[in-house]
Amino acid sequence: MEISKKLFGKTKAGDEVIQYTLTNENGANVSILNLGGIIREINVPDQNGTLKNVAVSYDDVEKYETYGGYIGAMIGRVGGRISNAAFDIDGTSYTLAKNDGNNNLHGGHVGFDKIIWEVSEYCSDEKASLTLHHMSPDMTEGFPGNLDCNVTYSFDNKNALSIQYTCTTDKKTFVNLTNHCYFNLSGDYSTTIHDHELTILANQYTPVNAETIATGIEPVQGTVFDFREGKTIGKNIHDDVTQLLLPGGYDHAFELNQPSSGPLMIAKDPKTGRTMEISTDAACVVFYSGNHLDDSFIASGGIPLQKQAAFCLETQYYPDAINAPFVKSVFLEPEQVYRTKTTYTFK
Repeated sequence: MEISKKLFGKTKAGDEVIQYTLTNENGANVSILNLGGIIREINVPDQNGTLKNVAVSYDDVEKYETYGGYIGAMIGRVGGRISNAAFDIDGTSYTLAKNDGNNNLHGGHVGFDKIIWEVSEYCSDEKASLTLHHMSPDMTEGFPGNLDCNVTYSFDNKNALSIQYTCTTDKKTFVNLTNHCYFNLSGDYSTTIHDHELTILANQYTPVNAETIATGIEPVQGTVFDFREGKTIGKNIHDDVTQLLLPGGYDHAFELNQPSSGPLMIAKDPKTGRTMEISTDAACVVFYSGNHLDDSFIASGGIPLQKQAAFCLETQYYPDAINAPFVKSVFLEPEQVYRTKTTYTFK
């Protein structure tokens, strides 16, 4: 295992953006930016041993700063939408930025995706790791508490990429971190992911309203949201179903069948044979089918994207849990530790 690094560019504010590359003994590698903890590349082999990048990326810092889409980024303090951009904790009201219609999305205007993180490296024969650190001051983007965050990315000789999130606070707060990597396991971003086969071991999902806010929890049985036996992403994506028409495809949380000792999600590209297995201790995964991608997003290599050119599987707690009456709000208290881990294994 080895770690290399290079200057990727500079932000508009003049901060240096460093790209760290973790490479295993087989030559497979993962590249991470100190800007937003962005997963820039995941180069893994197909059935013939050919390495290709399966994570959507951009060629320069400017695109990451201007295009939006949270491509590959760490999301915080809270992933997903917070309805009405407000919440209460113990009778105190907190108001957030409305950066998605009437709602707060992915942490607000300056979320974790826009931060330059401190990075420390660790490398052994078995794995290479980067630990990214950031202290988010009290009331940043309207969230209470000085939140001390460490996020560790590890890559090993079995082509397993793990993300471990750890946070502490000095004031009661709400935290729900995730990563917004967009995958196309073919490595060909001129295509869609409709022929990818996807399994999600979840008996229930959260329907959404017109603002993509979760409205409840319902069984997947007998619906287009039943991925328990595995099916292609495109099998039902164009069905005349209100829950698909509202967000333009899949953009829903699935309540994972926890606890589990094995992978809870499996994605496969039948053409290349590349398979991604995801294990996590998170309660949910938000499956987003890249509904808002279009040719205004120019991916690395000058490739214009199209709708549903890639998908996200964002492991996290229930979206809008802090306001939703149908799930328990889980707060982070002083002297407690927020800890969650997700592992993506490529085969």
